[in-house]
Amino acid sequence: MPLGLGVCTVRCIRQQARAPALTRVLHLSWPGNSFRQLKATSRFNLAEYHSVTASASPLTSLSLPVCEARRSQLVGQQRSLSGTSSSNFALGPIRGHLRGVLAQAEGSWHSMAASVGELNGKRPGGQQPVALLSCGSFNPPTVMHLRMFDLARFALEEMGHQVVGAYMSPVNDAYKKANLAAGKHRVAMSHLAAEQLPYLQADGWEAEQSEYQRTVDVLKYFSQRQHPDMQESSTETARVMLLAGADLLETFLEPGIWSEEDQETILRDYGVVCITRATTAVEELLARPGTSLSRHRQNIHIVHEPITNDISATKIRRELALGHPVRFLVPDAVAAYIKEHDLYSSPDLKR
Repeated sequence: MPLGLGVCTVRCIRQQARAPALTRVLHLSWPGNSFRQLKATSRFNLAEYHSVTASASPLTSLSLPVCEARRSQLVGQQRSLSGTSSSNFALGPIRGHLRGVLAQAEGSWHSMAASVGELNGKRPGGQQPVALLSCGSFNPPTVMHLRMFDLARFALEEMGHQVVGAYMSPVNDAYKKANLAAGKHRVAMSHLAAEQLPYLQADGWEAEQSEYQRTVDVLKYFSQRQHPDMQESSTETARVMLLAGADLLETFLEPGIWSEEDQETILRDYGVVCITRATTAVEELLARPGTSLSRHRQNIHIVHEPITNDISATKIRRELALGHPVRFLVPDAVAAYIKEHDLYSSPDLKR
Protein backbone atom coordinates (compact mmCIF):
# COMPACT_ATOMS: atom_id res chain seq x y z
CA MET A 1 0.00 0.00 0.00
CA PRO A 2 1.57 3.33 -1.01
CA LEU A 3 2.36 5.61 1.84
CA GLY A 4 0.10 8.64 1.99
CA LEU A 5 1.34 12.12 2.60
CA GLY A 6 -0.76 14.46 4.68
CA VAL A 7 0.69 17.89 5.22
CA CYS A 8 -1.26 20.86 6.43
CA THR A 9 0.07 24.14 5.16
CA VAL A 10 -1.12 27.17 7.02
CA ARG A 11 -0.26 30.62 5.81
CA CYS A 12 -1.48 33.75 7.43
CA ILE A 13 -0.84 36.92 5.47
CA ARG A 14 -1.24 40.08 7.48
CA GLN A 15 -1.33 43.46 5.81
CA GLN A 16 -2.00 46.69 7.65
CA ALA A 17 -3.80 48.98 5.20
CA ARG A 18 -3.88 51.89 7.62
CA ALA A 19 -3.66 51.85 11.41
CA PRO A 20 -5.52 50.46 13.16
CA ALA A 21 -6.87 48.31 10.32
CA LEU A 22 -5.70 44.78 9.68
CA THR A 23 -6.46 42.34 6.86
CA ARG A 24 -5.92 38.66 7.54
CA VAL A 25 -6.14 35.86 5.01
CA LEU A 26 -6.07 32.29 6.27
CA HIS A 27 -5.26 29.56 3.74
CA LEU A 28 -5.81 25.90 4.48
CA SER A 29 -4.72 23.27 1.99
CA TRP A 30 -4.03 19.53 1.94
CA PRO A 31 -3.30 16.87 -0.70
CA GLY A 32 -6.29 15.43 -2.52
CA ASN A 33 -8.56 18.38 -1.86
CA SER A 34 -9.09 21.63 -3.69
CA PHE A 35 -7.43 24.73 -2.33
CA ARG A 36 -9.67 26.60 0.07
CA GLN A 37 -9.35 30.04 1.49
CA LEU A 38 -11.22 32.23 3.88
CA LYS A 39 -10.86 35.99 3.81
CA ALA A 40 -12.02 38.22 6.61
CA THR A 41 -11.32 41.87 7.22
CA SER A 42 -11.71 43.49 10.62
CA ARG A 43 -10.87 46.92 11.92
CA PHE A 44 -9.46 46.86 15.42
CA ASN A 45 -6.67 48.04 17.65
CA LEU A 46 -3.53 46.21 16.42
CA ALA A 47 -1.71 46.32 19.75
CA GLU A 48 -4.54 44.83 21.80
CA TYR A 49 -5.05 42.05 19.27
CA HIS A 50 -1.34 41.30 18.90
CA SER A 51 -1.46 38.05 20.89
CA VAL A 52 -4.05 36.59 18.52
CA THR A 53 -2.34 37.67 15.31
CA ALA A 54 1.03 36.48 16.62
CA SER A 55 -0.37 32.98 16.97
CA ALA A 56 -1.23 33.06 13.28
CA SER A 57 2.25 34.02 12.13
CA PRO A 58 3.33 32.55 8.77
CA LEU A 59 3.64 28.78 8.93
CA THR A 60 4.63 26.40 6.15
CA SER A 61 4.75 22.61 5.75
CA LEU A 62 3.59 21.74 9.25
CA SER A 63 3.00 18.14 10.26
CA LEU A 64 -0.27 17.21 11.91
CA PRO A 65 1.08 17.19 15.50
CA VAL A 66 2.43 20.72 15.04
CA CYS A 67 -0.82 21.90 13.49
CA GLU A 68 -2.70 20.33 16.39
CA ALA A 69 -0.61 22.31 18.86
CA ARG A 70 -1.20 25.57 16.96
CA ARG A 71 -4.91 24.87 16.66
CA SER A 72 -5.13 24.38 20.43
CA GLN A 73 -3.30 27.66 20.91
CA LEU A 74 -5.76 29.51 18.67
CA VAL A 75 -8.71 28.00 20.53
CA GLY A 76 -7.25 29.12 23.84
CA GLN A 77 -6.72 32.65 22.59
CA GLN A 78 -10.24 32.79 21.20
CA ARG A 79 -11.58 31.82 24.61
CA SER A 80 -9.38 34.44 26.24
CA LEU A 81 -10.61 37.05 23.81
CA SER A 82 -14.20 36.20 24.65
CA GLY A 83 -13.65 37.52 28.16
CA THR A 84 -11.85 40.70 27.05
CA SER A 85 -13.39 44.14 27.25
CA SER A 86 -12.16 47.35 25.69
CA SER A 87 -13.45 50.88 25.46
CA ASN A 88 -11.66 52.02 22.34
CA PHE A 89 -13.09 49.52 19.85
CA ALA A 90 -15.84 46.95 19.48
CA LEU A 91 -14.73 43.35 19.96
CA GLY A 92 -17.94 41.75 18.70
CA PRO A 93 -16.94 41.61 15.02
CA ILE A 94 -13.48 40.38 15.95
CA ARG A 95 -14.84 37.56 18.12
CA GLY A 96 -17.19 36.54 15.36
CA HIS A 97 -14.40 36.68 12.80
CA LEU A 98 -12.10 34.49 14.87
CA ARG A 99 -14.88 32.01 15.60
CA GLY A 100 -15.51 31.76 11.85
CA VAL A 101 -11.85 31.23 11.13
CA LEU A 102 -11.61 28.52 13.77
CA ALA A 103 -14.78 26.81 12.54
CA GLN A 104 -13.40 26.71 9.01
CA ALA A 105 -10.06 25.46 10.25
CA GLU A 106 -11.75 22.84 12.41
CA GLY A 107 -13.72 21.42 9.50
CA SER A 108 -10.68 21.41 7.26
CA TRP A 109 -8.62 19.85 10.01
CA HIS A 110 -10.97 16.92 10.44
CA SER A 111 -11.13 16.27 6.70
CA MET A 112 -7.37 16.38 6.36
CA ALA A 113 -6.68 14.39 9.52
CA ALA A 114 -9.09 11.66 8.54
CA SER A 115 -7.49 11.44 5.12
CA VAL A 116 -4.16 10.44 6.62
CA GLY A 117 -5.66 8.64 9.62
CA GLU A 118 -3.85 10.64 12.25
CA LEU A 119 -6.38 12.34 14.50
CA ASN A 120 -5.81 12.15 18.25
CA GLY A 121 -3.44 9.22 17.80
CA LYS A 122 -5.92 7.16 15.76
CA ARG A 123 -5.94 6.15 12.11
CA PRO A 124 -9.56 5.59 11.05
CA GLY A 125 -9.08 3.61 7.87
CA GLY A 126 -5.59 5.06 7.56
CA GLN A 127 -2.02 3.90 7.40
CA GLN A 128 -0.75 0.62 8.80
CA PRO A 129 1.97 0.93 11.46
CA VAL A 130 5.47 0.14 10.22
CA ALA A 131 8.50 -1.73 11.58
CA LEU A 132 11.87 -1.17 9.92
CA LEU A 133 14.25 -4.06 9.38
CA SER A 134 17.84 -3.76 8.17
CA CYS A 135 19.66 -6.95 7.19
CA GLY A 136 23.40 -6.56 6.79
CA SER A 137 26.85 -7.55 7.91
CA PHE A 138 27.20 -4.79 10.53
CA ASN A 139 30.89 -5.54 10.38
CA PRO A 140 31.13 -3.29 12.37
CA PRO A 141 27.96 -1.19 12.81
CA THR A 142 28.74 2.42 11.98
CA VAL A 143 27.19 5.82 12.62
CA MET A 144 25.81 5.69 9.09
CA HIS A 145 23.79 2.59 9.92
CA LEU A 146 22.21 4.57 12.75
CA ARG A 147 21.60 7.60 10.56
CA MET A 148 19.79 5.44 8.00
CA PHE A 149 17.29 4.40 10.67
CA ASP A 150 16.78 8.00 11.78
CA LEU A 151 16.26 9.26 8.23
CA ALA A 152 13.80 6.48 7.41
CA ARG A 153 11.84 6.91 10.62
CA PHE A 154 11.55 10.66 10.15
CA ALA A 155 10.40 10.28 6.53
CA LEU A 156 7.76 7.67 7.36
CA GLU A 157 6.37 9.70 10.25
CA GLU A 158 6.16 12.75 7.99
CA MET A 159 4.04 10.58 5.68
CA GLY A 160 1.61 9.85 8.50
CA HIS A 161 2.93 6.48 9.67
CA GLN A 162 3.85 5.43 13.15
CA VAL A 163 7.13 3.52 13.28
CA VAL A 164 6.56 0.99 16.06
CA GLY A 165 9.86 -0.85 15.80
CA ALA A 166 13.29 -0.79 14.17
CA TYR A 167 15.69 -3.73 14.03
CA MET A 168 19.28 -4.52 13.06
CA SER A 169 19.69 -8.14 11.96
CA PRO A 170 23.35 -9.16 11.45
CA VAL A 171 23.87 -11.71 8.68
CA ASN A 172 24.70 -15.36 9.40
CA ASP A 173 28.35 -16.47 9.40
CA ALA A 174 27.50 -18.80 6.51
CA TYR A 175 27.35 -15.72 4.30
CA LYS A 176 31.12 -16.31 3.99
CA LYS A 177 31.96 -12.69 3.30
CA ALA A 178 35.67 -11.82 3.44
CA ASN A 179 36.87 -10.49 6.80
CA LEU A 180 33.50 -11.14 8.41
CA ALA A 181 33.80 -11.10 12.19
CA ALA A 182 32.08 -13.91 14.09
CA GLY A 183 28.35 -13.52 14.41
CA LYS A 184 28.46 -13.33 18.19
CA HIS A 185 30.70 -10.25 17.97
CA ARG A 186 28.60 -8.53 15.31
CA VAL A 187 25.42 -9.16 17.29
CA ALA A 188 27.08 -7.82 20.45
CA MET A 189 28.31 -4.71 18.63
CA SER A 190 24.87 -4.20 17.09
CA HIS A 191 23.29 -4.27 20.54
CA LEU A 192 25.75 -1.63 21.69
CA ALA A 193 25.09 0.53 18.62
CA ALA A 194 21.31 0.21 19.01
CA GLU A 195 21.55 1.77 22.47
CA GLN A 196 22.15 5.10 20.74
CA LEU A 197 18.53 5.25 19.51
CA PRO A 198 15.62 4.61 21.90
CA TYR A 199 13.43 2.98 19.27
CA LEU A 200 16.13 0.71 17.80
CA GLN A 201 16.99 -2.88 18.74
CA ALA A 202 19.43 -5.51 17.52
CA ASP A 203 18.25 -9.06 16.98
CA GLY A 204 20.48 -12.13 16.81
CA TRP A 205 18.02 -14.63 15.33
CA GLU A 206 19.46 -14.52 11.80
CA ALA A 207 23.08 -14.81 12.97
CA GLU A 208 22.27 -17.65 15.35
CA GLN A 209 20.75 -19.98 12.76
CA SER A 210 22.68 -23.06 11.60
CA GLU A 211 22.68 -21.91 7.98
CA TYR A 212 22.47 -18.79 5.86
CA GLN A 213 19.06 -17.09 5.86
CA ARG A 214 17.70 -15.38 2.76
CA THR A 215 16.49 -11.82 3.25
CA VAL A 216 12.93 -12.80 2.40
CA ASP A 217 13.02 -15.45 5.17
CA VAL A 218 14.19 -12.88 7.71
CA LEU A 219 11.36 -10.56 6.68
CA LYS A 220 8.87 -13.40 7.09
CA TYR A 221 10.30 -14.24 10.51
CA PHE A 222 9.91 -10.69 11.80
CA SER A 223 6.42 -10.37 10.31
CA GLN A 224 5.27 -13.56 12.02
CA ARG A 225 7.07 -12.80 15.24
CA GLN A 226 5.41 -9.44 15.92
CA HIS A 227 7.03 -8.48 19.21
CA PRO A 228 4.82 -6.48 21.59
CA ASP A 229 6.71 -3.30 20.61
CA MET A 230 5.85 -4.02 16.96
CA GLN A 231 2.13 -4.08 17.71
CA GLU A 232 0.23 -0.89 18.16
CA SER A 233 -2.86 -2.79 19.24
CA SER A 234 -4.00 -6.36 19.73
CA THR A 235 -5.77 -6.33 16.36
CA GLU A 236 -3.41 -4.38 14.09
CA THR A 237 -0.05 -5.81 13.11
CA ALA A 238 2.87 -3.80 11.84
CA ARG A 239 4.00 -3.91 8.24
CA VAL A 240 7.68 -4.89 8.18
CA MET A 241 9.65 -2.92 5.59
CA LEU A 242 13.20 -3.55 4.47
CA LEU A 243 15.56 -0.65 5.13
CA ALA A 244 18.53 -0.55 2.80
CA GLY A 245 20.87 1.63 0.83
CA ALA A 246 20.57 2.25 -2.87
CA ASP A 247 23.29 -0.30 -3.54
CA LEU A 248 20.83 -3.05 -2.59
CA LEU A 249 18.40 -1.90 -5.30
CA GLU A 250 21.26 -2.07 -7.79
CA THR A 251 21.80 -5.74 -6.97
CA PHE A 252 18.16 -6.46 -7.85
CA LEU A 253 19.12 -5.83 -11.47
CA GLU A 254 22.27 -7.95 -11.40
CA PRO A 255 21.79 -11.51 -12.73
CA GLY A 256 22.25 -14.41 -10.32
CA ILE A 257 22.04 -12.48 -7.04
CA TRP A 258 18.30 -12.50 -6.33
CA SER A 259 15.73 -15.00 -7.48
CA GLU A 260 12.75 -13.51 -9.28
CA GLU A 261 10.47 -15.00 -6.65
CA ASP A 262 12.35 -13.37 -3.77
CA GLN A 263 12.37 -10.00 -5.52
CA GLU A 264 8.63 -10.14 -6.10
CA THR A 265 7.90 -11.18 -2.52
CA ILE A 266 10.10 -8.50 -0.97
CA LEU A 267 8.81 -5.66 -3.13
CA ARG A 268 5.16 -6.74 -3.29
CA ASP A 269 4.53 -7.96 0.25
CA TYR A 270 6.93 -5.85 2.33
CA GLY A 271 8.34 -2.89 0.46
CA VAL A 272 11.65 -1.08 0.74
CA VAL A 273 12.71 2.18 2.32
CA CYS A 274 15.82 3.15 0.37
CA ILE A 275 18.35 5.68 1.63
CA THR A 276 20.12 7.13 -1.38
CA ARG A 277 23.84 7.44 -1.87
CA ALA A 278 25.41 10.15 -3.98
CA THR A 279 26.91 7.65 -6.44
CA THR A 280 23.66 5.93 -7.34
CA ALA A 281 21.11 7.21 -9.84
CA VAL A 282 18.15 5.66 -8.03
CA GLU A 283 15.45 7.10 -10.21
CA GLU A 284 17.09 5.62 -13.29
CA LEU A 285 17.07 2.19 -11.65
CA LEU A 286 13.37 2.44 -10.87
CA ALA A 287 12.51 3.65 -14.35
CA ARG A 288 13.95 0.66 -16.19
CA PRO A 289 10.96 -1.02 -17.88
CA GLY A 290 10.17 -4.68 -17.36
CA THR A 291 11.98 -4.99 -14.02
CA SER A 292 10.66 -5.86 -10.57
CA LEU A 293 11.68 -2.38 -9.44
CA SER A 294 9.46 -0.66 -12.00
CA ARG A 295 6.57 -3.06 -11.40
CA HIS A 296 6.54 -2.32 -7.68
CA ARG A 297 7.66 1.29 -7.77
CA GLN A 298 4.82 2.29 -5.43
CA ASN A 299 6.30 0.09 -2.68
CA ILE A 300 9.78 1.59 -2.91
CA HIS A 301 10.12 4.76 -0.86
CA ILE A 302 13.17 6.87 -1.58
CA VAL A 303 14.71 8.93 1.21
CA HIS A 304 17.40 11.33 0.07
CA GLU A 305 20.43 11.79 2.29
CA PRO A 306 21.15 15.54 2.09
CA ILE A 307 24.62 15.22 3.64
CA THR A 308 26.93 13.24 1.42
CA ASN A 309 29.62 11.10 3.02
CA ASP A 310 31.87 8.17 2.26
CA ILE A 311 31.74 6.29 5.55
CA SER A 312 31.75 2.52 5.08
CA ALA A 313 32.45 -0.50 7.26
CA THR A 314 35.12 -1.62 4.77
CA LYS A 315 37.09 1.59 5.16
CA ILE A 316 36.67 1.53 8.93
CA ARG A 317 38.08 -2.01 9.09
CA ARG A 318 41.08 -0.82 7.09
CA GLU A 319 41.62 2.11 9.45
CA LEU A 320 41.45 -0.23 12.44
CA ALA A 321 44.00 -2.59 10.89
CA LEU A 322 46.33 0.37 10.38
CA GLY A 323 45.93 1.40 14.00
CA HIS A 324 44.14 4.63 13.11
CA PRO A 325 41.42 6.13 15.34
CA VAL A 326 37.79 5.51 14.36
CA ARG A 327 36.11 7.77 16.89
CA PHE A 328 32.97 9.43 15.48
CA LEU A 329 32.83 6.75 12.76
CA VAL A 330 31.40 4.08 15.08
CA PRO A 331 29.66 4.53 18.46
CA ASP A 332 32.14 4.77 21.33
CA ALA A 333 30.86 1.55 22.89
CA VAL A 334 31.45 -0.28 19.61
CA ALA A 335 35.00 1.09 19.35
CA ALA A 336 35.69 -0.09 22.91
CA TYR A 337 34.32 -3.56 22.12
CA ILE A 338 36.51 -3.82 19.01
CA LYS A 339 39.58 -2.92 21.03
CA GLU A 340 38.71 -5.29 23.87
CA HIS A 341 38.28 -8.27 21.52
CA ASP A 342 41.07 -7.31 19.12
CA LEU A 343 38.82 -7.33 16.07
CA TYR A 344 39.86 -6.24 12.58
CA SER A 345 43.59 -6.29 13.28
CA SER A 346 44.48 -8.77 10.52
CA PRO A 347 47.30 -7.62 8.20
CA ASP A 348 45.06 -8.60 5.26
CA LEU A 349 42.80 -5.65 6.06
CA LYS A 350 45.60 -3.12 5.58
CA ARG A 351 45.51 -3.44 1.81
